[in-house]
Amino acid sequence: MNFLVSRILPYIYSQPGRFLSFLPLGFLGPIIYIVVDITLRAIATGSFREALFSPQTLLNSCIITLFFVPGGQYIVPAAMALSWIYNWIRDSEMKAKYELFDEVLHKEYYERLLSQAEMSVR
Repeated sequence: MNFLVSRILPYIYSQPGRFLSFLPLGFLGPIIYIVVDITLRAIATGSFREALFSPQTLLNSCIITLFFVPGGQYIVPAAMALSWIYNWIRDSEMKAKYELFDEVLHKEYYERLLSQAEMSVR
């Protein structure tokens, strides 16, 4: 029953109508579904942050946006592209920091090794 309600409710509320007309273009159903989904996950996990960024929540949000939000076929690929770009930048920054740390660490290590070798020769 929960599965049927969770799939049908967004479609019903996304249909154009006069119910809560301050949310035009059928955004009410997807917003209600996503909020309920995040709330139930937050209650189950005990952490709002974990519930908000869980893979299941992100996947459900993408599916609901893709099929039930007008213009969702443009929003989801754009959000995925932005996520990919953000991850790529973050990974490249982490790689640069690691390489710098590795270079500094090796430089200090070799300087100490060289000074120890000089001290042992004296």
